[in-house]
Amino acid sequence: MSVRFARPDVSTLMLRLFPRPLHPELFESPAGVVMQTGAIRVAVRLCPSGHTWTWQWGKRFITETLAEKERILPQQSCVLDHKVRGCRMRSLNFSPTLRYDVGCQVETLDQDLFLRMHDELRDDCEKADLAHEFPTQSRFAPGAISLVRLEITQTSTVIHAYHTFPDHCAIVKTQSLIEWE
Repeated sequence: MSVRFARPDVSTLMLRLFPRPLHPELFESPAGVVMQTGAIRVAVRLCPSGHTWTWQWGKRFITETLAEKERILPQQSCVLDHKVRGCRMRSLNFSPTLRYDVGCQVETLDQDLFLRMHDELRDDCEKADLAHEFPTQSRFAPGAISLVRLEITQTSTVIHAYHTFPDHCAIVKTQSLIEWE
């Protein structure tokens, strides 16, 4: 009998970016939210491995996914596909007036520190725009937490995402910034 973890192995995570929306059925999603401010619309869904969000401004789209490497996604239009490890930053210009920046970090902590950080993130869920605690697979370990905060202004959108991986004592953090003129 195989044991299924609430989250995949953190070492299999990939951050991918697409200049178009992806079909929602590609992702299992226990929680989601749509926020709109003026002409900007952001749809965020939490997934067992991380998140997917789609930013829309008229006919322009940007979709970011944090999912396991084995997740089958279209490769034809993927403009960013990199393994999540350590601390990384990337920037892409979609046009002279549309820019995307992302910072992604994986922190593997000792168990006591992880549990403290996990509890702090659980407390932060109340202030988040979207949060979900996945059921635990063990009575000794906490359930995995995902939370997202969104900030939409007249010229930028910032998406902060935090995901805990209790089986690996790891926390994955992403901060995505979209700026336009």
